[in-house]
Amino acid sequence: MKAFIVLAAALLLPQEKNEAEELYKKMEAKFVQAKTIQMKMKAALNEGKVDVTAQLLVAEENRAHFSAEMKFMDSTRTSSSVSDGKSIQLTSAEGMKLPAYETPETFGQLIRKGIAACGGLFAASVFSGGQAGTDPATAYKASAFVLGPKEKVGEIETQMVQYSVALKVGGDLVVMVWIDPKTNLPVKRRLTSEHKAVEETYSELKFDEKIDPAKFELSKDK
Repeated sequence: MKAFIVLAAALLLPQEKNEAEELYKKMEAKFVQAKTIQMKMKAALNEGKVDVTAQLLVAEENRAHFSAEMKFMDSTRTSSSVSDGKSIQLTSAEGMKLPAYETPETFGQLIRKGIAACGGLFAASVFSGGQAGTDPATAYKASAFVLGPKEKVGEIETQMVQYSVALKVGGDLVVMVWIDPKTNLPVKRRLTSEHKAVEETYSELKFDEKIDPAKFELSKDK
């Protein structure tokens, strides 16, 4: 009887890991295959020391727009990043517009893969050069998938999946994502590394809907 229990456990473990990876891949496909993405999120950095409200818009032809409001103690700062498909322009938290630079050819797929693997805030680092120019297939290597508990996030019954991400640029991350099995979309995500922790929740996720082209225009006073 004991031997049977040990054998059953050994057989079930790989199946559980495969189920976790399968759920992740379904979520990833949603972002990678989307023509357009509209994403609103709230995030807490370093155990709530910094609160962020952000929006990320992604369209075809390497176009994207990211805007964020950061609250730290008594300070509130806003920043934005825009790619019109040819050039990227950043506006710093101090309101300074930095010189525009060429959008990498891999930008569109990098940001989509980044959202799937690491979430919206992390993916937005592509605007400032993080992972830029790397192969989207190797920029975010997810592995070690583990199926966690089913948990209710707000009114949504989710399935938690944990995995590791080896970054082509930078260190490794441990990621927990709470996925709605009905839609295969993330509801909440937590990232931890040696030096930081980020938790973000998504209030809006829309795919393949029309986005105002003006959102992807660089300012004329660049």
